[in-house]
Amino acid sequence: MEKVKPLRVCRDFTESPYRKKVSQYEFVFSSRFNKERFEKALASNSVHFKMRCKKLYDMDVLYNIVSVFALYKVIERRGFLVYYTPGNYTVPIYNPDVVQIVADVRVLV
Repeated sequence: MEKVKPLRVCRDFTESPYRKKVSQYEFVFSSRFNKERFEKALASNSVHFKMRCKKLYDMDVLYNIVSVFALYKVIERRGFLVYYTPGNYTVPIYNPDVVQIVADVRVLV
């Protein structure tokens, strides 16, 4: 494992110690700074995501992992690595283009 000094950037995401688990997904970061930014923004992100969907599409979107992935792509610009653990095995996701998430959407009448 690559030795990472505090406030340093870890270029190899598979060796990065900066990780945050959300639901069945583990998001990997290149630096402690990015991980801390993600953790701070995580709580308010779902509220802002719901408001944007309401304003743009006139839809009420239930909280799901879509807003978390959108936040991760904004904060982490050096790469993309998320581990998905649906059961007793783990699947690495290296490319954001292969992520397909079905959103829970309710159309307001």
